[in-house]
Amino acid sequence: MLPWPKLLPSPCSVGQWSPSASTWPRWTHAKPISAWPRLSPCRTVVGLAATGLATSSPRARPRVRSGRHRGRVRLHRGRETPLRPLIYDRAIAQVQGRLEMGDLVEVCDWNGTVVALGVYNPSSMYRVRLLLNGYSGEQPDLLDILQQRLEMAIRTRRLLGLPKAGVDEAYRLVNGEGDNLSGLIIDVYGSVAVIRAAAAWVELHRSTVEAALRRVGLAVDRVVWRRSSAHLHQDGWTKRETDSDAEDEEEDTEFVVVEAGLRCWVRPAGGQKTGLYLDQRENRKLIRSLVSRQEAPRVLDLCCYHGAFALAALAGGASSVTAVDSSAEALQMAERNAQLNGFDSLKLEQSDVASFMERAAEEKLAWL
Repeated sequence: MLPWPKLLPSPCSVGQWSPSASTWPRWTHAKPISAWPRLSPCRTVVGLAATGLATSSPRARPRVRSGRHRGRVRLHRGRETPLRPLIYDRAIAQVQGRLEMGDLVEVCDWNGTVVALGVYNPSSMYRVRLLLNGYSGEQPDLLDILQQRLEMAIRTRRLLGLPKAGVDEAYRLVNGEGDNLSGLIIDVYGSVAVIRAAAAWVELHRSTVEAALRRVGLAVDRVVWRRSSAHLHQDGWTKRETDSDAEDEEEDTEFVVVEAGLRCWVRPAGGQKTGLYLDQRENRKLIRSLVSRQEAPRVLDLCCYHGAFALAALAGGASSVTAVDSSAEALQMAERNAQLNGFDSLKLEQSDVASFMERAAEEKLAWL
């Protein structure tokens, strides 16, 4: 009688099991894992060892600091290449551990190898927002990660010549995913830093974010905290009684900052976004450059807000700029900014943009 062969389960035995004979686990002669057929991952997992989420050696996975890393998520096969800053629910094969909103979590590939760290949110379409790709040794805590990211952001801006006293004092220090800090915006207006929370984890770890900003020694005298209510609602965050107020500065506090040599009034705690739409810095410089290559063109600025684009066009040599906005308050600030820079050819129009354009078409108005 021949000896029984050594048997190992094929991947379908750690896949979805069904009473249907066509999906029963098959048993095969021992084969290396690389030779197993590629099958759909499971809903019901038979053992952590079979999934690659546990190993025989304690050295195979990094140490976890108690109270900081509560679990891990395993991605479907192939979803780790390329690894994007936002991981959707459909990319996750398994969640291990009792994870709550804002927990720092390990992200593993299909084989259980840790490839990144991120913050978990079971209530968001963005199930994990990555903060750190790859690491070795003991895991850093959130404060260490934030400090590292902020230091990198500061070095990057310095390479771009920011800030420059008297010329460029307003700039975006952290731009969400662009600086590997999804959901976090930090704008700097001279000696004031404005933090804008657009993800639940930022709100939940407010004290840690502020502590990291203090650690890096950013030369600011005051920090203003703002909330992006629409984004936070989308992310499943609701304010609790223990949460401090976001707009803890007086909304009417305003001061002058300089961007590309132009002076502007800003109100960080009370204006839209953080006050000056600093993500549009480079576009304003582009408009100024394009206008300067033409012979005194007439420029139209729709939804002008505080007139930053209008100022850029006037600085570039525009003969006149028509600035349109539905907000009387925004137009008043635009007028003050024009006066602050000595421009007298700014024409203000309070109107809904669609209505203004219909009227302009009827009157055959043109801007060249």
